[in-house]
Amino acid sequence: MEETIAFGLVTSHAFVEYAVVGVFISYLTQKGDHTLPIAAKITNIQDGLSTILKIVVAFVSDAYTGRFKMVVYSTVIYIVGLAILCIAAWIPNNYMALLWVALLLVSIGKAGRRAPLQAFMADQVLPNEIISEEAEKHKTSHQSVWWNIFWFLGSIIALFSAASWKILCLISAIGMFAAWLCFLSGFAFYSCIKPTGSPLTKVFYVVKMAISKRQLRYPVFPSQFYKNHSDQIKISPAIPFFRWLDKAAIVEVVPICPQEQQEKEGKLCTVTEVEEVKLLLTMIPMWTTFLVYSVVDSLGSTFFLEQAKSMDGHIGIIENIPEVFFLMMKSFTGFMLSYFYRRNNRHVRVMIGLGMMWSTLSCCAATIVEHWKKDDSSALLLTPQFIFLGLMEGYATNGLEEFFDAHVSESTRNYGPHFTDCVLGVGKFMSIILISICKDWIGDDVESSHLDRYFGTIALLNVLNLIAFGFIASQYGDHDTSQMAYSKVEPQVIVDHSFGTNSSPEKSETQLGHGSGIVTITGSGTELNIHIINEEDERSYQLRTRYPGGRFRHSAKSFNRSFTAIGCETNQSQIWRRIKSCGG
Repeated sequence: MEETIAFGLVTSHAFVEYAVVGVFISYLTQKGDHTLPIAAKITNIQDGLSTILKIVVAFVSDAYTGRFKMVVYSTVIYIVGLAILCIAAWIPNNYMALLWVALLLVSIGKAGRRAPLQAFMADQVLPNEIISEEAEKHKTSHQSVWWNIFWFLGSIIALFSAASWKILCLISAIGMFAAWLCFLSGFAFYSCIKPTGSPLTKVFYVVKMAISKRQLRYPVFPSQFYKNHSDQIKISPAIPFFRWLDKAAIVEVVPICPQEQQEKEGKLCTVTEVEEVKLLLTMIPMWTTFLVYSVVDSLGSTFFLEQAKSMDGHIGIIENIPEVFFLMMKSFTGFMLSYFYRRNNRHVRVMIGLGMMWSTLSCCAATIVEHWKKDDSSALLLTPQFIFLGLMEGYATNGLEEFFDAHVSESTRNYGPHFTDCVLGVGKFMSIILISICKDWIGDDVESSHLDRYFGTIALLNVLNLIAFGFIASQYGDHDTSQMAYSKVEPQVIVDHSFGTNSSPEKSETQLGHGSGIVTITGSGTELNIHIINEEDERSYQLRTRYPGGRFRHSAKSFNRSFTAIGCETNQSQIWRRIKSCGG
């Protein structure tokens, strides 16, 4: 019951996205006060701002407010923004000040959709009693199905909403407000998780400490690092450009401030924390290859829609194909590709490369249509370029998120989609610069422009970007992931790894909460079996996990939940480290 109430908010978000925000450029050009390049720039500002703000909203949600409160606050901001946008639509003149305020508020509201709302919905269908990786995947799939059903419902409503912009803005504000009230009515039934902190806090702290210790010399002994469990004097990954971050883990030798006092004052970062931050920063070169990709993505909500509006939209009994139809075509293509794609980390870079290839083909298709179209050319000729955009998104965006998961530590893995959105947002602002550079090709409207030249230029940039991607991607190793995230498993038999208080060849014992238990680990090749029994009440937990690509994929979070469920509360980290070490 509470799931249905909460997911009603998803339907309203989908309606607003397709009926109002997604076709914002049409309103700007139809109003008559904005030329095509100005309207495209304003649209890209709104798109870029909303995607960049997603990581900010996610940080505030995880560190301070919690997901439920952030959903409530961001939805209120969204409603106010839509209301102001509605007022601006009814004012004939001097409405730009209201428009900019509305764009800012709407951007914050959109940012509140992906970060806290999706995570909050997952909380409602991912109860704490999950005890296996398979069950967690099933629940995640269940949440995704519900989300897509309600999202599709909202998009269908938007497709058949044949009304003026003013009326659509009014309906959007009222509909979002009604969905918000329904969402609040289910408060007593929701599973609300308190904020536990954001991994970005650790990133900021490591950078801060590295800067504050910049005058220190690099260590010559491993013991000079705080909580260094290896014999290395260079913290991995050993990239010269990021070595300055190693200083954040240095224990200063100061008589008036011993190590114990430095710990209390929070002036020390562990080697593990520095490793996690450095792994995150190694993603920067890969992210730069997505800036041109984002420029292509911005065409789908700007110039491609104006192309459709300038062509013949009459098909049978349909007098004019709505712009929403093309947006849904793109989204549906990307969704279907994501649904049928099976994750395989060894092919992620090929997947991203294919996505960038489709982005090039989308620009080529748009160039051909724009160059050869006539006054009576059907808008359906634009179908290939929108389908190519969907293929681009399904391959490249999802591929980047998987690549991120495979190359960062588990603590920052949940922020993969937010970092991806942030990079794409920067690319949207980059498209504004490109529009200014190519201003001679872009007139006041589509008819007076040479958009074929503009699309051709972006296609050429895509080809160069694809070459750069190939080079940069080749610099990443196949096993760049931190051992905290994965452990490689050699083809050997693992029998009864003993740890605990009373180890023997047959079994190993350790303290589970207030009692004792038996932990047995057996495995061979690419499979590991873990069996844990609490001897006090005979509760047990058994996991069989496989290693796709030779990598340990079980989640530490779900592992700890499983231990807690059978009474193991005190030695979770010890057991986890031992299991992780089985693969060497």
